[in-house]
Amino acid sequence: MPTTFTRPHASLSRSLLSASRLGPSLLLSASVLAPLACDDATADRDDASAIDLRDGGACPCDGGVDHLGNPVSTDVCGQQVCGEDFQYYACGPTGWVAQGGVCGGDDGCDCPGGTDHLGNPVHATTCGQQVCGEDFQYYACGQTGWVAQGGVCGGGDDAGDDDCDCPGGTDHLGNAVHATVCGQQICGEDFQYYACGQDGWVAQGGVCGGDDGCDCPGGTDHLGNAVHATSCGQQVCGEDLQYYACGQDGWVAQGGVCGGDGGGGLVFTTPAQLQSALDNGVDVRGATITFPFAMNVTMKDFRDVHFAGGVDGGWFFGTELDGAVFSGLVRRAPFLYADLDGADFSGATLDRCDFAFTVNADTATWPAANAITRTVWTGSGSRSAAMLPHTRLDTLVAPATLDALLAGGLVSDGMLGSSWRSYLYDSYLACVGGGTSKYFHLKSYVFDAVDGRYSGGSYVSPAGGPTLAFMHDLDYENNATPEFAGYIDRALADLIASNEAAYLDDPFGGRVSWSSERGVVDALADLYASPEAWYAALFNYAVQWNTPTASRNAAEIALAPDTIAATLATLGGAARQQFINLAADRLFSMEDLVGDPYRATIVAAIHAVLRARPAGAMPCPHL
Repeated sequence: MPTTFTRPHASLSRSLLSASRLGPSLLLSASVLAPLACDDATADRDDASAIDLRDGGACPCDGGVDHLGNPVSTDVCGQQVCGEDFQYYACGPTGWVAQGGVCGGDDGCDCPGGTDHLGNPVHATTCGQQVCGEDFQYYACGQTGWVAQGGVCGGGDDAGDDDCDCPGGTDHLGNAVHATVCGQQICGEDFQYYACGQDGWVAQGGVCGGDDGCDCPGGTDHLGNAVHATSCGQQVCGEDLQYYACGQDGWVAQGGVCGGDGGGGLVFTTPAQLQSALDNGVDVRGATITFPFAMNVTMKDFRDVHFAGGVDGGWFFGTELDGAVFSGLVRRAPFLYADLDGADFSGATLDRCDFAFTVNADTATWPAANAITRTVWTGSGSRSAAMLPHTRLDTLVAPATLDALLAGGLVSDGMLGSSWRSYLYDSYLACVGGGTSKYFHLKSYVFDAVDGRYSGGSYVSPAGGPTLAFMHDLDYENNATPEFAGYIDRALADLIASNEAAYLDDPFGGRVSWSSERGVVDALADLYASPEAWYAALFNYAVQWNTPTASRNAAEIALAPDTIAATLATLGGAARQQFINLAADRLFSMEDLVGDPYRATIVAAIHAVLRARPAGAMPCPHL
């Protein structure tokens, strides 16, 4: 949609001045309108609008209507009128210019509690009465109390001149400015007003500078429209969603974020444009993306966004996609933990997508079955295989192998949850290592990478996603993988031996994987010399984990089996027996010690083990 940019000091819309029942019109001199200057020398600056408003001149202003309904036309620069909206307007070179302020007479206004710039209390009872406030800005009395009018005031012999000293200023023409009078105003080099205050130069905002021969071609606004400005100070929201102003040397970056308010309307035609918006904190909700989307937008807010160009490899981990619309081909895209509440895929063709553990997938609209290929559903709803049941295992005395448990009818097979996926992946990585073709192939199964990004396309998705029995019996290139079967059998043995309630669907017992121990728990022990300070820090250190509740604290990280064994070797007496009771099942985190009578002794022992251990990777927990 094309955008027209106008100068902020554009002429007054004539429809804003009309009739009113209020008191007589106010036709004030130009000196009331202009910001107070320190002396007449500032009239020499090349700022046409400021000169005209202050000193009068040839200004054609017709078509105005005052607050009594009288038509107003004048050619006197600076002539002021009270308009139909009970605000002041002044005649300028480009027509009527809104000045703000409240005018129109006394309609019961009462404004107590004011203080002027000299520190005197002010209690006004007349609508429109104006005062120079203690912050050297104008205020007017309105029916709801004092109303800020902006502008700078307070100059002169009584304004505390000797208290202000503002060196180092530069005006919009490049001249150095050193002001010594409170309230002195200049048009700065960034085409904004600045005033001299007791603490130095104070930004007043607004756009200034007038037309001094500026010419700024080659601009592009945030909607992709070409912009050629010829007025100094003309501002535009650029294609990188930041403000730019036209200066004598071309476009000048103003900073700030523009273009997005969550109400829609933004259109992104390139990945670079969208990435710039995200980097600068622009609200992209409701935007339209016209290019094939292939970006990583983990944990971002993309509600109501229209992916008009489809998706080709985009990564939506934990992304808010409520109300988003997907069109065209959507392929090779993982949506793990994304919120799909009300999302619309009905106009899309899905190929090799992964909707593992998505939220509110049942409220989304999906395409017909023939428009969905090689796509895994492991979240809630009928499209997924049944998840592993929440079957309690610590009460069992059956053999620990999955095959035996299944054969005995004690548990049922089902889809892997996030805890099992982390357990299998972390175990394989610690015990075997990454980088091999087998590793990447197994990684594809663990994370439902149906797009083949880990296995080179050789991955074949089980219906509904990988189950525990499938992973236990997985065969890769006719080579059995006993390491996975061994990991699963050991985890089941730990769950059955647990001293706490332990369930089939969670091999960590609600804890964060011990893969984070070395990088977080151990690292914090090296940082805190005091065991108690270290223990307290664990509860205040947030970690991110791939669960719907991503934010956990470090006290929830399971200790690695080798750390548990090393700590047990240093303890004795009742503290040793208590630690055996807590950690013999290898399901233990520092949070388990809350309220324990031997907490201080066990904390000190674990702390000493971690600080004495040389840095290194975690050993295989199953050896």
